Amino acid sequence: MLYDIPSTTHVHLEVETVPKLSQAPNFIGIKDSSGDPDNLRELRRRLGGNHGFRLFVGAESVMRQSLLEGAL
Repeated sequence: MLYDIPSTTHVHLEVETVPKLSQAPNFIGIKDSSGDPDNLRELRRRLGGNHGFRLFVGAESVMRQSLLEGAL
């Protein structure tokens, strides 16, 4: 599982990198705790065709909207 939590790690997983990593059999999804709704939308758009890779939302501030848009 990929975990994007820049407030703790001081590193942000770029949206360009995640689709590439999603192709590796070792990764089953990403939990985005960045709190950035635009980042979540872009991840969803880029990962739309990869049904074996899940997008989870971790930041409460964007939880409702993210769930409405298809995040878990």
